[in-house]
This record gives sequence, C-alpha cells and structure tokens, in this order.
Amino acid sequence: MKAPLRVLVLRSFRSPLQAVGSLAFFLLTVLSILILILIPRFVAPLRIPYLPLQMAA
Repeated sequence: MKAPLRVLVLRSFRSPLQAVGSLAFFLLTVLSILILILIPRFVAPLRIPYLPLQMAA
C-alpha cells in the first residue's frame, strides 16, 4: 500500500494539530531571527532608526 506523503508526515506527529502548530512555531522562530538580524543592517546606514518600522506598520 502506498500512503501519501502528507499522511506519513501527519503520522509522525501525535495529531495533525500538533504538526501544524510545530510547523507554525518553527516558521515564526526563523522569521523572528531573520528580522532581528536583518533590521539593524538596513536601519544602521539610514541613521533614522524607526522609519522602516513605521512604514511597515
């Protein structure tokens, strides 16, 4: 029997909800680390520290 890849991935977790939650937590962690690394590099040459943050908001 061939099982779809998604079924195999979901079986590796206790429940689909936990799989989605762990994936979302992983993506959120990676995004927060990238933001913390990249924002000072873009902001430092501008010498206007909070302008990009206000434009994004």
